[in-house]
Amino acid sequence: MNYKLSIILLKQSGLIPRLLRRKFLGWGINPRPKNGLLPPVGERPALSEVEGIRTTASCLLPSLILCSTLLTGCFGYPRLLSYPFDPGGRSLNSSASELNPQISGRYIIFTSDRRGSQDVYMFDTLTRNLVDLPGLNSFDTIASHPGASENGKFIVFAASRQGRTQIVFYDRDVRQSRNLAGDLQGEVRNPTISADGSRIAFEYNNNGQWDVLVYDRFGRRLNIRQDPA
Repeated sequence: MNYKLSIILLKQSGLIPRLLRRKFLGWGINPRPKNGLLPPVGERPALSEVEGIRTTASCLLPSLILCSTLLTGCFGYPRLLSYPFDPGGRSLNSSASELNPQISGRYIIFTSDRRGSQDVYMFDTLTRNLVDLPGLNSFDTIASHPGASENGKFIVFAASRQGRTQIVFYDRDVRQSRNLAGDLQGEVRNPTISADGSRIAFEYNNNGQWDVLVYDRFGRRLNIRQDPA
């Protein structure tokens, strides 16, 4: 076991008190004490104390290495991703309001009123361009809470028109949208879609009781077992 590596990781993590770190480095590990002088006998750590610290370092080392790998090897430090700003409304951000963003794989789906009505937009983070969504938006409809499958093929959102809200499902391949739950008479809101686009869940108000309903993408309601309690 490389105890020097262990204590370096412990120092970076801040998991041991400063006093014990000084004793560990100055006496228990480092064969050359600071300034070449041994500390007074009364200040030297007992052998059992040094061994205890070594045991702690040995136990924590795998977790610390894993944390270090996750933070620096896979994700790195948090950073702000910069995407183009276009006042003409041809990019992710514009001079209008951008709302309800959701990330689905390489895509960011959101709503914006950049064209005079609150519509759904999809941004491709690889090409750094908006995705064309023909037939999706309507000038007399207010769109909110959009979501998309991971491949960006299927889109779902809440659409309000003339005081009534619908759950709209859109297929990019056929360029068609439809009311997913047209048989419901109550209020609906906050739809979400599974990663593969096979299931859509949303909130439904039935006589003052809000429930969660699940449909497949063909508009068929799925029976989800409920807790009788």
